Amino acid sequence: MGIGFKRLRASYPMAIVFDEANVAAYAEALGGLHHADFDKAVKAAVKQCRFFPSIAEIYELATGFQRDRFSKEAAQRQREEIAEWEAEKAARTPEQIAAGEAARRKFRAAIDAEEAKNNAGN
Repeated sequence: MGIGFKRLRASYPMAIVFDEANVAAYAEALGGLHHADFDKAVKAAVKQCRFFPSIAEIYELATGFQRDRFSKEAAQRQREEIAEWEAEKAARTPEQIAAGEAARRKFRAAIDAEEAKNNAGN
């Protein structure tokens, strides 16, 4: 957070919010943010806010960047899982594929038999 506060101080030289209590309040309220999200939020606030940004303004900007980061990370994980699944699928031998299909048919037959048994009892 130190760099972000330095950027704020440099960007708003006339602001009188840098006493110990204010810095502590900002640090406490924003301390749980990921440093990258906080830094992006400070940069965005400097571009968007005419006056020194409030805790709420910085937090709102940071959570927007956090949502973007999370969705990008989720998409990347999904791409990695698909690639892994494709690699596993490509590595299967014809015998493994046939065994998997046989197990699937056996499982489906067991489910069908159980359903027929339940339907006959009704």
